[in-house]
Amino acid sequence: MLIRNISYLMAIHGIKSVTKLAETLEIPQSTLHRIVSGEVDPKYFTLKTIADYFGRTTSGLMELDLADLDGGNPYIHFTDSTPASKYQNFPPEVQAAVINTYCEIVTREERLYPGTDSLEDLAESLVHGFSKLIES
Repeated sequence: MLIRNISYLMAIHGIKSVTKLAETLEIPQSTLHRIVSGEVDPKYFTLKTIADYFGRTTSGLMELDLADLDGGNPYIHFTDSTPASKYQNFPPEVQAAVINTYCEIVTREERLYPGTDSLEDLAESLVHGFSKLIES
């Protein structure tokens, strides 16, 4: 669930890559890539850093499906370095369609391509694609 939640949070916050998130959080890039690929479980401090940045809880990141929990109305936690997202200006039905599409893609890809390497690539691809959608 953690990998899926980080990908979801990156997409709705317009963060285009795991590298950018690692820089923002001041976490070593290799560490965050290994977490997102499922290669390692994060240390509590790292998990807490990610959760705090996105305004979520550590248990929520690990145990809940945040996209499902948000129900098409994502909670975007703004920080001083978070640019305003065009996503918030979308009509509610478009926001819901974006979230539903994201969930469908992730669910389908998890079934078609089990394995951590493909999930990391999928996460990067989805975040990049949704970031372009949100910016347009």
